[in-house]
Amino acid sequence: MPKISIITPVYNVEKYLNRCLDSLVNQTLKDIEIICINDCSTDKSLQILQQYALQDKRVKIIDLKEKQNAAIARNYGLDNAQGQYLGFVDADDFVDLDFYEKLYNCARQNSADIIKGNFKEKTLTGKTEISTMNADILQSKDKMHFYSNWQSAIYKKELITKNKIRFPAECSKGQDIVFLCCCVVKATDLKIINDVFYNYIRRENSLESKQLDDVRALSAIKSCDLICEYLNESNTNEVSKEGYIFAYFKRLYRYLYLFYVNDSPNVRKEVINSLIKYYNAAKYKTEMDKSIEEYNLDFIFEHVKANAADKIFEELSKYKSSLVFFQKNLLYKLRKNIKRSITVA
Repeated sequence: MPKISIITPVYNVEKYLNRCLDSLVNQTLKDIEIICINDCSTDKSLQILQQYALQDKRVKIIDLKEKQNAAIARNYGLDNAQGQYLGFVDADDFVDLDFYEKLYNCARQNSADIIKGNFKEKTLTGKTEISTMNADILQSKDKMHFYSNWQSAIYKKELITKNKIRFPAECSKGQDIVFLCCCVVKATDLKIINDVFYNYIRRENSLESKQLDDVRALSAIKSCDLICEYLNESNTNEVSKEGYIFAYFKRLYRYLYLFYVNDSPNVRKEVINSLIKYYNAAKYKTEMDKSIEEYNLDFIFEHVKANAADKIFEELSKYKSSLVFFQKNLLYKLRKNIKRSITVA
């Protein structure tokens, strides 16, 4: 049994695949398997995989005969993984050469369900940014603050198989965050390592592009729905009250962002319907409303509470983008705080 199975979906990434695979086959932790799922690539990706598999028996190829999506490809990886822990690397990214050794050593010492390394992003402008998420998790002392950068961790296979955690096949976008949420909810412990990095490379045509087509936009909405439902099914032994409020509010906030990723009226109505539905389904309404007020979103949520979909649509449509909406919101919040300080004085 290998110590770690690394699962990598591959689709038309010939420009980046060598860099990714080099970072995996040259890991200082040698007892690994590298499961590459070729999702009907039409470029030279499969040939590159085959070359690596000939040179290194740890590289295993699953060659899908019909085009699927990243969720289904990763599920094939889950079904075939033999490792004690599972790691995930996108084929256009790479990891530090001692990434998995450091994570596994921590796993062995602590027998933790999830061990999270650090996360470094190269932006479209070429700037390198290091995530602050590890600091946020440590400061909050709450596992639910691990809500993105999901590839920067390894996950105990037993955690995933025992709880039947899968990537939702219906979500071409956001399926990874659903998977992460399910793992974090069920995990009894989470360990952090700061000195080793997953290196994420943002590309223009990635699934994180600002504008999404109808399918991907609806998929992103669905992924938020699934997370809200999963959080509502959790119990206090799995998720603390504070962790629930934090994670659930993140989804409500995300709906407001998703309103702007597609300008189709039908897609935007789906966003609003989900926003209303899952606000009404939330636990701890009083505390949730405090978060809404803190972020100065009460002017939107007064319509949400009234189930006034048309009013929400009208209000959000005043802004050209999520950036404009949230900047306007921030400026209003600053002005309101200034007025409050003047009143107090």
